[in-house]
Amino acid sequence: MTKVIVITSGKGGVGKTNISVNTAVELARRGYRTCLFDADLGLANANILLGIHPEKSLDDFVFKGEKLEDIIVSTEFGFDIIPGSSGIEEMANLGAVRIAHLVKGFNSLTGYDHFLIDTSSGISKNVISLCLAAEETVLIITSEATSLTDAYGLLKVLALNKYKGSVRIVVNKCTTIPKSRETYLHFKSVADKHLAVHLTPIGAVLHDPNIEKAVAKQKPVLTLYPETIASQCIRAMVINLIGNETDTEDEKNFNDFWTRYFKHISADQPVTSSTSANQEREPLPVGVKAEKTSTGNSPQLISASEEILTALDSMEFAALSSPCQLFCHTLHQLSKGQLCHGEMLKIISCDPVLTIKVKQLFHATHPDKQVAPVDIGHIIDILGVDIVSKWLQTSATQAALSTQDAESNIFLVKLWHHSYSCALLAKSLAENINYPALEEVFLSALLHNIGRLALQSIAPGFYVLFPDFPREDEELPEAELNFFARDHAEQGAKILQKYNFNSYTVDGSRYHLVDRKVIETALPSTRLVYLANQLCSASSRETSEIAQYGESLTGIPALEILQRQKEVKKKVDSTTELFNIPSGETNNSDMALAAINLLKSSAAELIMIQANIPATLPDDLTQHIYRGLDLLFGLRKTICLLPDPQQNDRLIGTGNPPTLHPALTADLQIPLCYDNSVITQTFYNGTINIARHEEIKVLVDQQLLNVLESELLVSIPLRCTDKSRGVIVAGVGEDEVAGVESVRQRLLHFAAQVATALPLT
Repeated sequence: MTKVIVITSGKGGVGKTNISVNTAVELARRGYRTCLFDADLGLANANILLGIHPEKSLDDFVFKGEKLEDIIVSTEFGFDIIPGSSGIEEMANLGAVRIAHLVKGFNSLTGYDHFLIDTSSGISKNVISLCLAAEETVLIITSEATSLTDAYGLLKVLALNKYKGSVRIVVNKCTTIPKSRETYLHFKSVADKHLAVHLTPIGAVLHDPNIEKAVAKQKPVLTLYPETIASQCIRAMVINLIGNETDTEDEKNFNDFWTRYFKHISADQPVTSSTSANQEREPLPVGVKAEKTSTGNSPQLISASEEILTALDSMEFAALSSPCQLFCHTLHQLSKGQLCHGEMLKIISCDPVLTIKVKQLFHATHPDKQVAPVDIGHIIDILGVDIVSKWLQTSATQAALSTQDAESNIFLVKLWHHSYSCALLAKSLAENINYPALEEVFLSALLHNIGRLALQSIAPGFYVLFPDFPREDEELPEAELNFFARDHAEQGAKILQKYNFNSYTVDGSRYHLVDRKVIETALPSTRLVYLANQLCSASSRETSEIAQYGESLTGIPALEILQRQKEVKKKVDSTTELFNIPSGETNNSDMALAAINLLKSSAAELIMIQANIPATLPDDLTQHIYRGLDLLFGLRKTICLLPDPQQNDRLIGTGNPPTLHPALTADLQIPLCYDNSVITQTFYNGTINIARHEEIKVLVDQQLLNVLESELLVSIPLRCTDKSRGVIVAGVGEDEVAGVESVRQRLLHFAAQVATALPLT
């Protein structure tokens, strides 16, 4: 069988050829015999992305009598390529005789599982003819207005020509999964409303600077940077691309494709109807949103530009970040399933940026309710664990896609240490004086330095002159005033006011830089934040003097202040150990870079796994499980066992396992009453077990192994947040055990995501 897939786009520059090339790489890696035809008949460039410079191209076949098989190039990446022509004007305007010769040559090709056609951009007659001939067209779009407009124009031409195939959408170059989803949904809603063309999503390839690096080196990103975000997205996309294939396709379908192509390309009236490739773009119907692009230059360290001041005044918390180590921990916990309430509380409440963002999430979803949450735990209760968990995953993914470098993460770690230490110390001192609103003091101290983070994110080069954060002597505020026309205390107050924090929290930022005579006239909470900041900013030789001053400021004995500071340090050290955050004094760029790379790879793995477990109906979900086990792990002999809704102490076979006839699935009734059963142990202990024939002690386990026709039984727990929801069993041979062991952790991650998607019983 040969499946033809046409890959096209409304305009150039959206990454179509790059996706085509890497799709061919991934199909070949999965064992499919694949050929890529560069069908841009005038400006072919797929071979350039592969670093290939063929001696012959398609024009040698069309004009010079060469055999088509003689111009096919076998690449080092496992697939063949038919190089198009570059700069040959005649190729873009072939007559009927030449086209017939071309079609005859393609009809002679056999032996491929997939034949990918990378078209030129736009709506030329050749592009539209290829699309109309295909039963499946992959359309690449981005969130830019011109891409959406031109893609809509291409769909309109297909609709005018009564295209009956399926158009599958790939959203490329967006910065986040939510943005990709939004782009697709808006585009589809307008197309569905105005055009009779069937659209389905196939995936998203997120923006990744490694793609540009791969292009520069003339290598596919999948081979050069296999673990990067883009590579994982492409793999997930290919999984969806081949997921609905059947064995009914044959060589006749391949020949029929070229017959249909010849019919359309040879038609007297233009296939593009009244639309021309050179006409002005048709405005997109109301409802399609496009992402605006922006460019900017690095600020000069002379005075603040108008752009910087504008950016500061419109500062959104989405632009602020947290240490990537926090997000690494978040993704690690998410890989086990949903985050529990307590785990989310630990992650959010210690970080100033996440604290601000979750409060904004609350206000955005409860704008009309007179609910005043007293702390982060209360917010999680109101929003619900599911919503906050998904929000944290999105935040972690966005952080993984950011261009944060080692120096930025080192600064974020230092700010985190300072902010969290201040918050704990201010709260501890407040307890000493029986202050009635401990959480407000904690919050005020946690957020008091948010202005510094805002200024740093806008103009990081400025703070190179002041490397000794968090020290805040008179030189820093004065320099900030000269450069930004405000200091970071004022900037922080502006931000907190903008997002409706109460005056106590705002004052923690506004007044933490004032001199001692002024702070002595402040309210108790502001004095506590001021003192905590002074102590956490001081060198060891200054601490005793500040504690003595603190005694006069708060009435707390100096020795008690110093003792509480020691206790706070222990709490901070415990939290840093939990999240694997280096100490505030650590300035190791290699350590920071390793954390950034770990975050990127963790996010990529989670995206890839979740791409195989869509939120579908329960009766369809198991088929995605079986497909994911095959494509991700090579496990083809598998059975999914889920709790019997009628009898809680047993598991039953579910779905349509590839190993078993559907009629026999219902007979798989596995009791959970045998302690020495491999299945029972896996269900209750949450561990992967691998058992050989001679190690199995319960007959029902042995019968499962017989059904799977294998040497060893692998049982994988479907477990989410420490709750068991079933077991996956797989049959493997002795030669496959090492492979299963090598992906044991990833299998647990996959199973945890499956468990999260399963309906509660």
